[in-house]
Amino acid sequence: MVTAACVCTVMCMKFDFVFDVPTELIGIAIVFPIVFSINAAYARREQALNHYSVLKDCAYAIRLAHMHWTGESAEKHTKRLDGH
Repeated sequence: MVTAACVCTVMCMKFDFVFDVPTELIGIAIVFPIVFSINAAYARREQALNHYSVLKDCAYAIRLAHMHWTGESAEKHTKRLDGH
């Protein structure tokens, strides 16, 4: 792609081909796709944070269940859960 761009640039300079490109075209072709990709990345990040919070909440609920539903003392069982 880079080679093709360089070859086209050299040929245009050699044959004195000039084209006036409007700045709006550059804005549409470059800026809008970048804005959409940033927006998509932000949405993916928010979704990942949501999934992470659900996972963390479930892990905490399981820990609380182990602490309160066991027949032995909660402190002893919690230490065993933590690997101490």
